[in-house]
Formats: sequence, C-alpha cells, structure tokens
Amino acid sequence: MGDPIADVVSGLYGAWGALAGILQRQISGNGTHVDVAMLDAVISLQVVSLAQLMGGAPPPGLLGNAHAISAPMDTFPTTDGEIVIAVANDSLFTRLAKAIGQPELDQDPRFSSDPQRHQNQDTLKTILSAWSSTLTTQEAMTILVTAGVPAAPVNTLVDALQSPHVQERGIVKQVEHPVAGPIQIIPQPVRFNGLNPAPERAAPVLGAHTDTILHDDLELSDAQIAQLRADHVL
Repeated sequence: MGDPIADVVSGLYGAWGALAGILQRQISGNGTHVDVAMLDAVISLQVVSLAQLMGGAPPPGLLGNAHAISAPMDTFPTTDGEIVIAVANDSLFTRLAKAIGQPELDQDPRFSSDPQRHQNQDTLKTILSAWSSTLTTQEAMTILVTAGVPAAPVNTLVDALQSPHVQERGIVKQVEHPVAGPIQIIPQPVRFNGLNPAPERAAPVLGAHTDTILHDDLELSDAQIAQLRADHVL
C-alpha cells in the first residue's frame, strides 16, 4: 500500500487507549499503563479473514483487492483506469447482470448465491473484466450507478484530492509556513458537533515555542533566557 499502516494504526489505537485510561482514572482514581504493539494492531485489522480462520475455515490465501466472503467485490479494468464493483447480495447481482447486458448470469448456478459467486469468482471476474475493459471509467460508472450497483472509480491520490467530495469536506487547507511560505496540509479528520475547529496552522519550526515555555511554564526572566542562550544551553 505504500504507507506505514502499522505505524499509523498503532498511533490511533494508542490515542483511544490513552483516552480510555484517562476515563478510567476519573472513575476509579487509578492510573493505567497503555500497551500498544504494531504487530497486535495490524493483525487486528484482518477482521473478516480472522473470523473465518478462527471459525474453522481454511487459511485464506492472497486476496489482492478481492473480498474474503462476497463476490464480485474487486477491481476491474477500464480503457483508462480501474473501477471497483461491490456486490454483496443476490438482488445487487441481479442488477449487475442486467446492467452489463447479460441477465442470464443471474440464472447461472455458478453465480446463484453469494457463496457460489465467491467460489467461482475467478470466472466471474473474467466475465466482468471483459465488459468493463471496453468502456472508459466514466462510461462504466454511469451504467453501474444508474442501475443502482455500488461502484466507484479507483482514483489516484491527485484525483482523490481534486474530487468533489474532498472539496466539499474541505480536507485540504492552505496555511502560511514561516519558512516555506504558503503550503497545503491535511488536518486531522475528526469533527465534533457544536465545536468550531481550531485555526489551521503549519507545524512550528524548531524552537518556535522555546521562549514561551521557559517564560510561562518555567517562569524564567528574559535575562535568564538570554543568559542560557549566551551559555549555548539553548
């Protein structure tokens, strides 16, 4: 995937673990030690495959972009990119079969139920890829969305940032950096009802708050701070 997901998800687990510890302290008066390991965090994300394995199913193989249970739920090629089709029940498959001009697929015993479709997903993917690969992403999306079939384009990061949804949510912010000038940032994504978000600002440069901390928190005078600098302590 390209990003250090183990680092990121461990930080998220650590954050809510710390909050749970604070709540526990408020209730019981006792502190707690929060222990988060990257291995634990990553394994916990394998929700469906873990449930299957622990329920007695054979060990899952490499799934790629496919789903562990339902099919078709995968990426499919177009003439200018890829799309995702996500079908998780029989009624959606009926719509899909009609949308691609092959309603007879709905009566094919290989695809008559979600378990059957999953068992024969390679064959089904070949059929759907043959259809999607003759269309542009927009053409395929128009057909599927009109038919009520869950689908989405596979966006590049640039496409995603320029999408109407991202623009509407205001995910990208421009701020002024004291050294680099105007830059773009992605603020934290959690929003709280009834609270105005804090003003967006760039990360501080090294030492930006040194004087404030020494003066306000440690109650050092300007002369003492100047002496620390003269002594090369700062």
